[in-house]
Amino acid sequence: MKVPFTKMQGAANDFVLIDNRMLSIVLTPEQAIRICDRYRGVGAAGILLWEKSTTNLADWKWTFIQCDGDTAAMCGNGARCFGKFVHTNLQNQDDFTFETGAGIVSIAAAPNNYISVTLPNPKDVKLHDTIALSSNPATPVHFANTGVPHAILYVDDVNAIDVVSLGREVRYHNHYAPHGTNVNFVQIIGPNQLAVRSYERGVEVETLACGTGVAAAVITAARTHQFTSPVRVQVASGDELEITFDDDGTQFTNVHLIGPAEITFTGEIDV
Repeated sequence: MKVPFTKMQGAANDFVLIDNRMLSIVLTPEQAIRICDRYRGVGAAGILLWEKSTTNLADWKWTFIQCDGDTAAMCGNGARCFGKFVHTNLQNQDDFTFETGAGIVSIAAAPNNYISVTLPNPKDVKLHDTIALSSNPATPVHFANTGVPHAILYVDDVNAIDVVSLGREVRYHNHYAPHGTNVNFVQIIGPNQLAVRSYERGVEVETLACGTGVAAAVITAARTHQFTSPVRVQVASGDELEITFDDDGTQFTNVHLIGPAEITFTGEIDV
């Protein structure tokens, strides 16, 4: 069956989006891997299926499949692309909610054609932890779950880091077993400004941006370096994302990821 798709990117984090409200497509892991293959398929970090809500708690639902064929609970940049996709197809719906594996997520149109995503409230925040790595038996690390888990390592220069080798070592570390973690390397570049490079679980390489990772980095910076909302973050693609949040000193709420999302091309695929 030929299925229409839309290729999108948010800060160079790219996705294949499919309107599945009427089609009821169920992709096998093998099909998802083939679609995401950058040499034999469309090429993407993941696939986003727009579906009808299964509850009365949200307007819509998504299914997010990563390029390794596994589903994932949340993706910040994917959510912005999803928001743009829905908005483009439903011109009268600027704001809406949708179900994810991490809970209900809100989307809103923002100035300059940006999309704002309200991420799940951070949980499992753990600061000033240490893990044993080959380069340092007591490597400082922070942790936060902003929809999916993130290990946060502060470095002096993100451009000097071997993101793939070090990221993979942290991602598969026994400390984060059995499910592993995403890994974000963070450099403070100014007041309320960060630079972040990311190793993504499921993609298993460095990606040019990671929205939930940027949010996790900001959350830890608010606690360890007294950052306040809003915070601007430079990612590997050269794009800048913005995080806003409320912080009562004990809990973070209303965490918003704001940035661009755009359609790159459309087509059809066989499924």
